Amino acid sequence: MNTREIAVEYRLMYWAQILRERSKSGLSIKAFCKSKGFHENVNYYWQNKYECRGDGGLTPSNPTIDLKL
Repeated sequence: MNTREIAVEYRLMYWAQILRERSKSGLSIKAFCKSKGFHENVNYYWQNKYECRGDGGLTPSNPTIDLKL
């Protein structure tokens, strides 16, 4: 795995964790994003990269595209 792939994987894991935190927080998307210091559009960008599973887990919506970023 090269440096670029590692960076992509790190970002995916980081934002998956943020999305899980938001879903567990009980806050609105706007309030959660404001508390974390980023714009809510960033949330929607990453949310669209993942499909939410019924068990609260996340899976990349198109993993082959994610690795090419």
